[in-house]
Amino acid sequence: TVLSEGEFSGALRIESLKGLGLKAAPADIALRMSQGVVKMDYAPVLNGGRLRLVPEARISTRGVSLAFPPKTRLLENVAVTQEMVDLLLARSNPLFMGSAVKSGTVTVDLKRFEYVPDAAPEKQLATEMDIVFNQLSMEMGPALREVLSLVKVKDSRYAVERLPVHMVIKDGRVHMAPLRIVVDHQPIVVSGWVSFDGT
Repeated sequence: TVLSEGEFSGALRIESLKGLGLKAAPADIALRMSQGVVKMDYAPVLNGGRLRLVPEARISTRGVSLAFPPKTRLLENVAVTQEMVDLLLARSNPLFMGSAVKSGTVTVDLKRFEYVPDAAPEKQLATEMDIVFNQLSMEMGPALREVLSLVKVKDSRYAVERLPVHMVIKDGRVHMAPLRIVVDHQPIVVSGWVSFDGT
């Protein structure tokens, strides 16, 4: 077929891309297809930082599999939005549910990303990433405030210069490595996992 055997290279201009409260500046997306493999390079300015999408898609009769090169810096110094905090923190650890972001930036490094459409549902997506929030400020949600109240912490605001988060998605679950936060000089360590269905 043309997709599995043909070749193509070119570029497209994307004037605007929006999502998760983010807005990308105009930029070109470079495309190259050869023997059923499509490589893309798209690196627009995004909320004061940079997005870099460099996936490799393999087209076959089983569907389209997707992978990123190891150590891809997906986001760099991008201004944090509420939607991003909900996705990167709250969905991976329910303690952060209801927390309201005030300011900060985020950098995301993909150590590994693979999507295989013809695998069992819980095996389709496998990824490992390092997320670093810088100059993060937020109002904590009710669940986190309740935990902190057990150790007599009343401050509802959380601010930190640097917050590293290590996340792994495998077997249909989102795993968060132990995360240490300090509020009003009181350290709290949270960790755990949540499945894609929210359990």
